[in-house]
Amino acid sequence: MPDHDQRFKALLREFFADFVHLFFDDWAKRFDLSEVEWLDKELHPEPSDGKRHVLDLVAKLRTFEPPVEGSTS
Repeated sequence: MPDHDQRFKALLREFFADFVHLFFDDWAKRFDLSEVEWLDKELHPEPSDGKRHVLDLVAKLRTFEPPVEGSTS
């Protein structure tokens, strides 16, 4: 059986900027999508709760404008 999850992740990494523009165009204007750093998928919360959390894909991006506290759009 093909691993569609891994194929989708590979496509998302390759076409990340296009994906963000297509589905989140208002947000895309806030990010520098020319450089994406893919991060380690383990998360250790601060303060540590003793659990290890594993995330699927994590991208680090530069922003053109600072986030506004309390903003969700």
